[in-house]
Amino acid sequence: MVAQHGGQGALEWGEDRGMRPHSLSGRLATCSYQAFGPEMGAAVRITRGAPRWRLPYQIAGTIPELAPTAHEFGIKDGAEFTAAYQERLSELGVDRITELLKVAVPHARIVLCCFETLGAVAPDVPQTYLCHRRGFAEWWEVQTGDVVPELFGPPPA
Repeated sequence: MVAQHGGQGALEWGEDRGMRPHSLSGRLATCSYQAFGPEMGAAVRITRGAPRWRLPYQIAGTIPELAPTAHEFGIKDGAEFTAAYQERLSELGVDRITELLKVAVPHARIVLCCFETLGAVAPDVPQTYLCHRRGFAEWWEVQTGDVVPELFGPPPA
C-alpha cells in the first residue's frame, strides 16, 4: 500500500517557481525501519542513530545530513520542528541533496527510513509534524514537484 499526499496544486506552485527536472524523479519513497522490506528498494538511514534491534535487511547507505540535529530534536512543537528541519534542507539545497542520495544509492529506488510509525499514532495530526522523513517528503515535493510516497509493509500476522 502506498499513501501519497500533496497534489496538483503543489506541482503548479513549483512550476511557477521555475523548477528544473532532476534525475531522481520517481525514485524516492519513505518508510519506517519496521515496515520496510527489500522489495521496496534500497533502505537509506536518515536518523542520528541506527536501530538497536537486528534488521532483517541491509541498510544500503546513511545520509547524516538528512537526520534532525540535536537542536531540532529539542524543539517540542511539531510545526516549529518541521519548519526548522525544512529550513536546514533549503540551506543544503536540492542539488546537494540529490548528490548525497545518488552516492548512497546510485541506481535503485531510494527509501528514506526512520523510526516513526505513522497513521494510528495521531490520525488528526499532519504527518509532517510527527516524522522528519515526511517533513523531507513535503519539502522535496515543494522544491521539485515530485511526490515522495510513504510505503507501508504488510500488516503484522
